[in-house]
Amino acid sequence: MKTILQTNVFELPQCIVVFGNFDGVHKGHQLLIQEALKKSKELGIPSALFTFKPHPTFVVTGKPEKDIIYTPEEKKKVVKDLGVDYYIEYPFTMEVANMAAEVFVEEVMYKELHAKYVVVGVDFKFGKGRSGSIPLLEALGRTYGFNVIAFKKLCDHHRVISSTWLRQEIKKGRMEAFKELTGRHFIVLGKVEHGRSIGRTIGFPTANVATSSSKILPPNGVYASYTTVKGLRYKSITNVGPKPASTSEEMVVETYILDFDEMIYGETILIEMTHFLRSAYELKSLDHLKALIQDDLKDLDNYFETLING
Repeated sequence: MKTILQTNVFELPQCIVVFGNFDGVHKGHQLLIQEALKKSKELGIPSALFTFKPHPTFVVTGKPEKDIIYTPEEKKKVVKDLGVDYYIEYPFTMEVANMAAEVFVEEVMYKELHAKYVVVGVDFKFGKGRSGSIPLLEALGRTYGFNVIAFKKLCDHHRVISSTWLRQEIKKGRMEAFKELTGRHFIVLGKVEHGRSIGRTIGFPTANVATSSSKILPPNGVYASYTTVKGLRYKSITNVGPKPASTSEEMVVETYILDFDEMIYGETILIEMTHFLRSAYELKSLDHLKALIQDDLKDLDNYFETLING
């Protein structure tokens, strides 16, 4: 997948473009992406996913980003895995926010993207004040030579699948519900950094990944997980909590990888959280911590055993 990041100066070959914020890349988003891939294969031209960074809401309101499901790197990884040819991360500024809908279509969709098909959700809005609608997009498509495919919202149990719904499930620690709505586990992708090495002193070394303050995380506690290191996937047990001795809201995700004993500081790892095991406890001593981890590992074994046996 070719990436075009944080620039508004580029030119693609004629392509099928899917537009959206795609936070969480849920099954509704995937419906749009799969349609773009289908048209791409039919016509023999590339597919492209167009998204903004930062999220337009935070630029327009002037508020800092918060509760983002996927960091830019995580989103790129998920989109790449789906098979998209081009990933465009377009810088969203107040200048872009104030761009007339007609100008956005001419300058971006037509001149830069060379769109043959534009794939969007039925509620897609664009241009200054979100004034651009699907009927306007279709009319402009006739002028600039592209077709529009607008999808209705996808529902699960009679409820529209949305990024808002995903956030609600994450905040409740409902990892299984997240997977049901996205088709994949909730992920944390990041570099392993040095921690306090307390786990190593009691025989349970952990890989620590600092997370952005803008990324949403499940409640503090312990989770069953998988961790991928250097292309190999291992069972693991993961703790979510505040970064020690930090005065900011920075959180750390630390994972104990089963059957693994390598120094991986500086390595980028992927943690998939699959199931909530327990809430965070106040630790009384290192012996208390060791006993808790041993109990957690028993619960982890039971969880994975249940997956195998159904």
